[in-house]
Amino acid sequence: MTGAYGHGRDALAAVQEEIAAGGEIPSLPPVEQLVGEYVMPPRDAFLGTTKRVKLQKAAGEIAAEPVSPYPPGVPVLAPGERISAEALAYLTSGLEAGMLIPDAADPELSTLRVVAE
Repeated sequence: MTGAYGHGRDALAAVQEEIAAGGEIPSLPPVEQLVGEYVMPPRDAFLGTTKRVKLQKAAGEIAAEPVSPYPPGVPVLAPGERISAEALAYLTSGLEAGMLIPDAADPELSTLRVVAE
């Protein structure tokens, strides 16, 4: 297997060196803090009337779009889910560390699509 770092053990060594040179790796919150509360069907949230809000003001709103930061590529927010302060803190710290948000309408995540209630 090849990639940006080369082959096998050489690749792992290169990644380890890069991490060591870059300083501290952001810590992940416990999984139970990232499991959201669904308050409406995902289809209704995704296809319904939406608005954009600043990321910092999104706590308590209902997500109208998926947000799957990469790495790891696992959704943190899904349509129909109430947005928690913990999820926002995780996304903010991840963005500062270089996480990509490929599926959000705003890949820089300065705003989020939420349900217009």
